[in-house]
Amino acid sequence: MMKNILLLLMVCRNGIWSALFFLLWCASVAGSQGRSSVTLTKEGVTLKVYLKEPKITMGGVFLLTMETTLPGDITVPVIQAELPEKWSKDLIFLTDISDAETLWIGNQQFTKVTRIYRLAPLRSGTIRFDGLKVSVPPAYFTVPTLIGYVVSGSGIGRAEPVPQEPLKVSAVANPLTPYMGQQVVYTLRLLVSPFVDLEPSPNYEPPQAEGFFSEDYPRVVRVFSGGYDIQSVRIAFFPLKTGPLSIGSSRVLARVVGEPETRELRTNPLRLQVRPLPQPVPADFSNLVGKVQASLRIFPDRLPAGETLTIQLTLRGTAYLPGLPTPTLTIADVLSPPPREEMRKEVGPTGLLWFQRSFTWRVVPRREGKLVVPSFRFSYLDPDGGIYRVAQTKPVTVTVLKGTGLAPLAVEGEAQRPTGLIWGLGAVILVGVGAVLGFQYYRRGKWLAELAVDDPVLKQTALLLKKEGPGAVGEAIRQWIREQIYQRTGVLVSPSEKPERLQEMLTKRGVSEAAARFAREIWETALSALTDEEALLLLKRAQEVPRRL
Repeated sequence: MMKNILLLLMVCRNGIWSALFFLLWCASVAGSQGRSSVTLTKEGVTLKVYLKEPKITMGGVFLLTMETTLPGDITVPVIQAELPEKWSKDLIFLTDISDAETLWIGNQQFTKVTRIYRLAPLRSGTIRFDGLKVSVPPAYFTVPTLIGYVVSGSGIGRAEPVPQEPLKVSAVANPLTPYMGQQVVYTLRLLVSPFVDLEPSPNYEPPQAEGFFSEDYPRVVRVFSGGYDIQSVRIAFFPLKTGPLSIGSSRVLARVVGEPETRELRTNPLRLQVRPLPQPVPADFSNLVGKVQASLRIFPDRLPAGETLTIQLTLRGTAYLPGLPTPTLTIADVLSPPPREEMRKEVGPTGLLWFQRSFTWRVVPRREGKLVVPSFRFSYLDPDGGIYRVAQTKPVTVTVLKGTGLAPLAVEGEAQRPTGLIWGLGAVILVGVGAVLGFQYYRRGKWLAELAVDDPVLKQTALLLKKEGPGAVGEAIRQWIREQIYQRTGVLVSPSEKPERLQEMLTKRGVSEAAARFAREIWETALSALTDEEALLLLKRAQEVPRRL
């Protein structure tokens, strides 16, 4: 090698040309090694294509991986790639899988879609992965050549060792020493050998876990590792009390093609030691253990009196936000109905389940001036270090202008004569409309007064029966019951909690069996289809829940 360099320097006596030839020679040597990974960006789409193990032994498997990151929430696989025909002389296509997950980078949502091709080499030596074209609408990519190496010796390990067992299961929980109310990620893993096929899809039975409430993850994750196709089912558990708790055994039923009987596989139980909350606990603490972020959006920032102002509070975090009571918005001289709520969940970059809960108020300022939307404050426990922190929004000032009305049209000459008639007709119409609205308001007030329900929130819930039907009443009653149970017992109930699970949680918290059974009956009835009469009866019975608790 040194002789070649000296020869180049002797031939090219000029220093500039010597340096140029030397750089070109270095580039050619480096290029001969080939690349095993490339990242491309086009039209807002980032595509990364790489060989997970660029050097394998003969008998191993290449994992050709394509990862795309796109803005937004993509619900369908978007990677479309057709392997070039010329690859068939060097490689055998085995299987491929696709997977998608939601990511949050700052305040923007992205979707990461992964597709993995398993390719078995037919020969040793250098394998060129060239001519690959990938479509990720709206972008289309031509992927530069990737280089893989297949060696016949045993100097390196195989990229994928041959599995010894066709099916295996395992389970892990993290963390094993959480705080009370902290999210614990339980992962059930089914490992399937590539040499067996299952029919139909495996049946997963979640573990029994007393002293927890849980939230299911939105999807099953699939990856290839260690020669297995690994399918992971995750559940977020939230401990309700301190001390030793256990998550029971999970059961998986899977049928292998060619075998007469279904296989039953079980995981080992897991034990946790739940820590109490650090003392002293802040006075405004609402059992939020985990990360919490709060943001406030208000629009418009200037509007006339009598028009609608939209106030949107959004909370995101790993703490159990579904159990948080609805925040109260208090602004003087403003008509403010209850907020509209939205809830969603996604998987964060660290594998934790993230909740996003939004509250939207549509208020009507009644006088001009400066309107101040107060700040919202939420205390939470950050498990990293066990420190209480505060997620807080800043107060926002909105300018309310003088209310505007319709001015009469000024017309010259003869056209001005019918103005009085027009205004008189308009007055008659307004009086008529006002009478109808007033009569409807009177009827609504009389109907609410006659309704044998004392709680003001339940009275307002009754109005949903006339507007949206009995289905909306059932959902509103469940939300009201959740708040009542939380305020009186500290039990956080999931909006989709099973009735029998609700009764069990209340009984363990010290509520009498009769009261827990009554709450279960109301909850179970609210989950079913209701007629108008059944919805009214349920409203009357529901107000007994807090009294019995």
